[in-house]
Amino acid sequence: MRFKITSKIVIFALSLLLVATIGTACSTQPACPQLDMPAPDFTLQDLNGTEVNLSDYLGKNVILNFWATSCGYCKMQLPYLEEVYKKYSETGLTVLAVNAMESYNRAADYIAKQGYTFPVLLDSNGAVNQLYCVPALPATMFIDSEGIVRFARLGAFSGVEEVENALSYLD
Repeated sequence: MRFKITSKIVIFALSLLLVATIGTACSTQPACPQLDMPAPDFTLQDLNGTEVNLSDYLGKNVILNFWATSCGYCKMQLPYLEEVYKKYSETGLTVLAVNAMESYNRAADYIAKQGYTFPVLLDSNGAVNQLYCVPALPATMFIDSEGIVRFARLGAFSGVEEVENALSYLD
């Protein structure tokens, strides 16, 4: 009888500990990025194996694009981002294309075949996609030179002009 009471107390105590742990984990989970708030910093490797931090780009405007080769709309809009990158990179604009959970070979082969020149970052485990609460691809955020999210879009841009219009949200 004593064993049953002790085991019930232990189970009850462990249940309380589990609930407290889950509550703490949820309360410490960073919130999704919001407009006019700082973009969460992250570190990913680029296609050359170099570690890249978002904070490395403070002082520049950044188009942060989440994409995958398996996403038709992503592949449709990458040429627009390339054109904008080439046109505005000398003015302090960069495009960071975050590949979502694909292998290095798949992403690198596609980028090379298409001739894209913007930096491509590999989010092989999806941690940055999760940090940015990306619900679907493509997703794009425009981050100003101070690291503040100024514009966000879920879905593909329909042309270069539409991407350029969104640049008006930056500095």
